[in-house]
Amino acid sequence: MLHVFEEEERVDKTLKSLMNEDPEEIFGELAGLLQTADEIGFNNGTVQQARKLFEEARQVRDEIDEDGKKAIESLKVRELKDTLDRANALKFPHRSPTIEKIIELLYNTSKDEFVKMQLKASVKEGDKERIIATTIKLREISLKRTMELFDFRKFS
Repeated sequence: MLHVFEEEERVDKTLKSLMNEDPEEIFGELAGLLQTADEIGFNNGTVQQARKLFEEARQVRDEIDEDGKKAIESLKVRELKDTLDRANALKFPHRSPTIEKIIELLYNTSKDEFVKMQLKASVKEGDKERIIATTIKLREISLKRTMELFDFRKFS
């Protein structure tokens, strides 16, 4: 029982010292302390205040995730990059499955595969201008690849 009281005191003291900090900077530490408070059944005013602070910081991450899901669905590069920039701007880096998917799409997907995916998203949205632009872009990629096959400088 003494251990629980010591732990409550430690959690309370640490949370009080963190209350004036930027919730983005202390997000991980705050999450750990609140988990400890839950495990020992500790819920005083300081814990409640910390929980509110934590929820506000988590709400920012949830909003980024929601925007990320929309960006993944549309596959518009600017939206994907903006969402990733917002996630990276957090002082405690945000790496949810949604953000990981955006990174995968932007940096680990071949250009022609990505443009094919964009074309499918354009068709799904019914965006005729984007369908035309994406189709042209896909044809340019294909022509460039075909031209490289017939580059006679490669055969010398």
